Amino acid sequence: MTPTKTVVVDASVAAKWLFAESGAGEALALLDAAAEDRLIILVPEFLDIEVANALWRRHVLLGEIPIQRVDSLWDRYRLFPLNVYHHAGLVSDALSAACAYGRGLTIYDATYIVCAMHNACGLVTADAGQAKAAREFLAADDVALIR
Repeated sequence: MTPTKTVVVDASVAAKWLFAESGAGEALALLDAAAEDRLIILVPEFLDIEVANALWRRHVLLGEIPIQRVDSLWDRYRLFPLNVYHHAGLVSDALSAACAYGRGLTIYDATYIVCAMHNACGLVTADAGQAKAAREFLAADDVALIR
C-alpha cells in the first residue's frame, strides 16, 4: 500500500505521543496511520532534541516522571515510524519566515512550517500559536490543530 498523504508534525504533537494529555488520541492516530503505510510523517532532524528536552523538563524541572520513565519513553519514541528531514536546507528560509512574521514565531517553529512548504505537504501541531503562524505561510486546509 502506498501512503497517500505526507504531513510534518512538530514537537507539540510528539509530546502527545508520549504523555497522556488532551489530544493524545488524535496524535497517536497519526502514528497508527504511518505504521499502516497510510501516512508519511516527516520531521526535521532536531525533533529528537526537542523530544529529549521535553523528557528532561518533565523529569528535572517538573518532577513529573522518574528517570526510568524518561529512558523508557525515549526508547519508545525512537521506534516511531518517522521520516527525518535534514534541516540544514531549511534554516535560511526559516530565518526569513520568522523575521517576516515577527514576534510569536521562533526559528524552531518556522522550521516546521518551512519543512511543510518545501515538501508541499501539511503541518500538524498542537500549538495554537504555531497553527496561526503557519496559516500565514500555508493554505489553511494544510494546517491541522490538535486540541
